[in-house]
Amino acid sequence: HTTASTKSWLAAVAPAGTVSGTTVTIPQTDGEQDVMLADAAEAGSSSSASNPELTFKHLTTQLNFEMKLTTQASGGEWTDKTVSLKKISVQDAQVPAEVNVAPASGVSKWTDAAVMNVGGISSVALGADAVRVGNPLMIQASGQVVIDAVISVGGTDITFSNVTIKKQDNTTDLSTEAGKSHLITLNVTEPLTPEDATKMTVTATVTDWVAGDAGKADLN
Repeated sequence: HTTASTKSWLAAVAPAGTVSGTTVTIPQTDGEQDVMLADAAEAGSSSSASNPELTFKHLTTQLNFEMKLTTQASGGEWTDKTVSLKKISVQDAQVPAEVNVAPASGVSKWTDAAVMNVGGISSVALGADAVRVGNPLMIQASGQVVIDAVISVGGTDITFSNVTIKKQDNTTDLSTEAGKSHLITLNVTEPLTPEDATKMTVTATVTDWVAGDAGKADLN
């Protein structure tokens, strides 16, 4: 501040955005931005300068994924087939759209809830050992994480929908927290081939339309 009696303060938001007053609009909302806020720190006055220290804190939670394949000892349906991951999507995901630096610092506006794809996935081959898949996804913390996933088995896509992520104890839902990173392990189990199963060859026909009784009405 230019006057000796008035204290100045400094706050910061990352990544860089469009500033309007005390609001910063985040330019990218793809879930790969680590949106952080350094709360206001006193910067002194013209007669008493100081060196403010900015401490950034994460405003989102971070989701990391790894995946593995559990095969059957014998009689599995996927024997000699390549199994790979094609896609992971997180339902009802929200990311910061605007951050306010003062006086009520924090995210002042989140994007609308939407399905958000995990980036960086391109046909990741799956095996017995868990491998990290995709880029970290940084979204609003929530009391439940629900995902969809698509794998390819021998070139045929298989979709898993509305999968709720559990804690390691497998009894309660995973609740994410802002400023914390959560590693989510997805395990795909190969199904057994049913005993005495015979593959069916199915054909289908459509019955032709048959003319029914005609109708009429007088509109008076």
